[in-house]
Order: sequence, then C-alpha cells, then structure tokens
Amino acid sequence: MPDLPDPADAPVPSLRLTLDDGTPVLLRPILPEDAPLIQRGLARLSVESRLSRFFSPVSHLSDDQLDYLTQVDQVGHVAWGALDLSSQEVLGLGIGRFARLPSEPHVAEVALAVIDEAHGHGLGSLLLGVLYCLARPRGVTTFRAVVMAHNRGLVERLRAIGGVVQVEEGQVIVDLPVVADTDDLPSTPEGEAFKRVLRTVEAEWARASSTPRTTRTRPPAAGRS
Repeated sequence: MPDLPDPADAPVPSLRLTLDDGTPVLLRPILPEDAPLIQRGLARLSVESRLSRFFSPVSHLSDDQLDYLTQVDQVGHVAWGALDLSSQEVLGLGIGRFARLPSEPHVAEVALAVIDEAHGHGLGSLLLGVLYCLARPRGVTTFRAVVMAHNRGLVERLRAIGGVVQVEEGQVIVDLPVVADTDDLPSTPEGEAFKRVLRTVEAEWARASSTPRTTRTRPPAAGRS
C-alpha cells in the first residue's frame, strides 16, 4: 500500500468512484457544514440500521452529537462521507469514520453507516477502503469495530478480511489489522474483493491528487493561504 501524504498538512482529494449498480459517488472528508446533511441522512436510516450504528433507535441528533460527528481533525478522528452524484440535489449516502483510542493510540474504533437504499452496492466497502488507506500514515495499525450480536453478516465479512472476533458482555468486538501491504490480506473471496477495493481507492487517490481541486484536512494556520 503506497504511503499517503502527511495527515496534518497535506491536501486531501475528493474521490469519484462508482458503486456496483453504476451509481457515481463522491467521497470526501466530512466538514462542519455537513451537520444538516447528516441530520437528514439519519431520517433515511431504518430503525434496524439506526440500532446497528448507534445501538439505539435514535431519531434525532443533538447539537452536541452533530458537533462530534462533524468537528473532526482528520488525524485522530477521521470521517468521510459519500454523496450521490446521480442526484440533482445533495444526497448523502453514507459515512465512515475512525477515532483513535486515547489508551491505545495505535487502535482506532471504526464505524460505518449507509442509508438502506444504498445497501448491497459496495458503498460500505469503499468507505472502509478509504479509511483503511488513511489509517496507516496516522499510525493506526488496528481497526476495532463494536458490533451488535445480531449483525452476523458484518461480523463474518470482517472476519473474512482478517478480523479477530471476541464477545464481551453481549457485544461483538472485531479487531481488524491494518496491513501495510495489500497483498497481506487473506486470500478469501472477501479478502480478494477488499484488495480490489483498496487498489481502486489508491488509483483514484493518485488521479485526484494530480488535479488542483483538493480539500485540506484542516484549515490553514493564521497568516497562511
């Protein structure tokens, strides 16, 4: 896996990718002004999807919750969203994020949320692939996913790409190693599919990085342009 730019200062491109059903999507870092978009996206999640993501059937996000979800430094807390480029209006399709654990800075808790109508088209894998590519230069070597016990499909998919599964107090915890070399992922069907996702993300990253239109991971310091 190629090294990405220094996470604190380097420009970060927006990525134009395609879902398995042909839908064009834009993946980019989450910004503070995305709060209304995230609130609207929550309304498009089913109760089951809200339970899987928030562990409760939350129907509205508070200002504090939205601040946490959007005020991210893109270093210790990284968050990217996916927008539907086939729509005339701005529609969010999903979000992926990871946040480093203070007690284990090489470990980051990872979470994904995809609206129900976009399930099954590879968006979750693309979001995970972007996070995976961003984790290494930030010193993250393990993704930790806390999954509800009923979400067996996700648990098995993570296990198939190298995740180590534990059950603690009714919750399933999956530790997924972030390998430096894509070829070191398991040679399972799921592992091979994720390798293709990572290579797609890396190729689009290289293409997008060669264009001048980029988004910084954090605002420039005072006095800088």
